[in-house]
Amino acid sequence: PFFFSSRRRHTRSCLVSWARRCVKETVLKNASVEVGIITGRISKIVEHRAENLGIDLLLQGREDKLKATMEFIFDKSLTLEQVAYVGDDLPDLPAIQQVGLGFSVPNGHEDIQKAAAAITENSGGHGAVREITDFILKSQNKY
Repeated sequence: PFFFSSRRRHTRSCLVSWARRCVKETVLKNASVEVGIITGRISKIVEHRAENLGIDLLLQGREDKLKATMEFIFDKSLTLEQVAYVGDDLPDLPAIQQVGLGFSVPNGHEDIQKAAAAITENSGGHGAVREITDFILKSQNKY
């Protein structure tokens, strides 16, 4: 299901670059895993989705995903190693390269897939975030 780099650690925080039909973010939050959405777009739909899921961290209109990730890390007093990030396109590349556990989806950009520690079996919008959620919870014995 996942392909890992053995030097990566499992994390307690997960930044999610906007993915359609995110399924289980509230489960992560209930397991004390912080969840955020960083998107280059500005959309009331994304705002509404985050609100419905109880996601407090929503950074919209942010093309510099690494800078946004660093703001999250600073705000939560975390280290890069404690953060997981999933993305699918070039604006996600710097963040995926820097965090403790970077994920891509099979329909993600080739450079994102090369940089990621793991590639999901499911594509973006078709269960990738659920797959990552299950992995994080299982790795922490919370599932």
